[in-house]
Amino acid sequence: MKQLFSVLAGIFIILDILLVVLILFLFMQNGSTAAAAPQTSGISYEDNSEEYAAELPRAEYPNVIIAENSAGIQTPTPTPTEEPAHAEEPAPEAEAAPGEGSGQAEQPSAPTPEPPVETPTPTPEPTPEPLPTAEVEVVTEAPAADYSSFVFPNSHAAAITQAELEQTVTDKAIWQRAVNELFARHGYLFHQERNPAEFAYFNSLPWYAAMPKTDSQDAVRAQFNDIERANLRLLVSYQQQKGW
Repeated sequence: MKQLFSVLAGIFIILDILLVVLILFLFMQNGSTAAAAPQTSGISYEDNSEEYAAELPRAEYPNVIIAENSAGIQTPTPTPTEEPAHAEEPAPEAEAAPGEGSGQAEQPSAPTPEPPVETPTPTPEPTPEPLPTAEVEVVTEAPAADYSSFVFPNSHAAAITQAELEQTVTDKAIWQRAVNELFARHGYLFHQERNPAEFAYFNSLPWYAAMPKTDSQDAVRAQFNDIERANLRLLVSYQQQKGW
């Protein structure tokens, strides 16, 4: 607590010193202002009123009133000088239109021809080319093969036995038909000039007439399966036995 009181006492002392310094500063400022102010109490504006009035430009200070002199004569207040009125400017005369006031009538000017307007030539639109139509290949199903009229209807799938051969093949024409059946199944082309009977018979079968054909026996034999090759060898051997 003692330390706190000592600190507060020091602060108050510093504030007192500052206050005294401020008062002295203000006092010195007031004294210097009073010494510098001019002394106007001994001067009379009435004694030199004439000279004061004479020095003023009356035109520029029209509102100055000159005080009375010692004799009591009032000097008239200068009136403001009137500015000379500006002469009215004459209104400009209207310009006379060409041809007015003269005896000649105004000739009408020829109209300026307008340039011809070019009509744009329409650009023909290109005709679109038709899109190519895709050709649709119609696949026709080949008629089912019917071998029921053959000498050996199953010669492509089953081996011909010797007994079937001797019982069925009784002459050369039947033997030739049995051989041609093997080739007809794979599209061999029979020629009408050389064998018109075989040509007419096989072309009467729908499945044969619709299939592609070739007249190459080697190409057809290359398509034979093992059963068909064995049956062909059996028929050739039987033909040799018979001597046909």
